[in-house]
Amino acid sequence: MSPRAGAALLAAALALAAPGLQALSTDREQPIHIEADSVEIDDVQGFSTYRGNVVYTQGTLRLEADTVHVFHTPERNISRLEALGSPVRFRQRLDGHDEDLRAQALRVEYFADPERMVLERQAHIWRLNTEFSGDFISYDPARDVVQASRGETGEGRVQIVIQPQRDQDGGAAGAGSDAP
Repeated sequence: MSPRAGAALLAAALALAAPGLQALSTDREQPIHIEADSVEIDDVQGFSTYRGNVVYTQGTLRLEADTVHVFHTPERNISRLEALGSPVRFRQRLDGHDEDLRAQALRVEYFADPERMVLERQAHIWRLNTEFSGDFISYDPARDVVQASRGETGEGRVQIVIQPQRDQDGGAAGAGSDAP
């Protein structure tokens, strides 16, 4: 394997090894797969860029984007990841749930410390029985907090849809014959 190919594989591994948004805890133990039309790596600056139909997966995590920029520390730990697309799509299984966290936006930024994900422009998150949309969404998995706003333009509105809880028979919880 050439030094350049080895560096590309190492950079891809760094990009995907970041802990994930209350992710399925076994995801980090899974092999990393990445596809892109091209990659540019600058180890001196701690930066790599993947372009063209970028798809990376690790366990249940899947990210699809047009371009992904990865920033890492001198110790080779991911500090930030920026994905651009039309839209960027993200999906990952959450620990203790049978449902995936799904997100999409034109720009998605992941910060490692403290961990959080920021979605900008046409942002949307589907999390358990709730969905959030707006021009700007910030998700803090450690505190399980979602913040959404109209964004810098001040146009548009935040939308939240909360699905009713279902009981074991498939009906809405709390619904019954004694309901008014």
